[in-house]
Amino acid sequence: MSSSVSVVWVMIFGLASAIAILVGQRLGARDRDGHAEFVRAGAVLMLVGACVVSVMLALFPGLYFAVFTEDPDVLGMVSGTVVVFRSWH
Repeated sequence: MSSSVSVVWVMIFGLASAIAILVGQRLGARDRDGHAEFVRAGAVLMLVGACVVSVMLALFPGLYFAVFTEDPDVLGMVSGTVVVFRSWH
């Protein structure tokens, strides 16, 4: 599970870094409207990216974790863990 959380945060931090660079360029060019558009677009990209990874984890845990391992015992254990996490909601 820690690898899945890490993947979600890598997506968020990676996009945040890219957005910060683009916003900084727009601010340096004194383009206030452009920087606001990059901030909004970046927020949407980070949200969508994190949601895609999270939804894939929740709906298709076997497929998701097969990216990290091919061991059937591990995949079976992870799929059961995701079901336990879903029941906590």
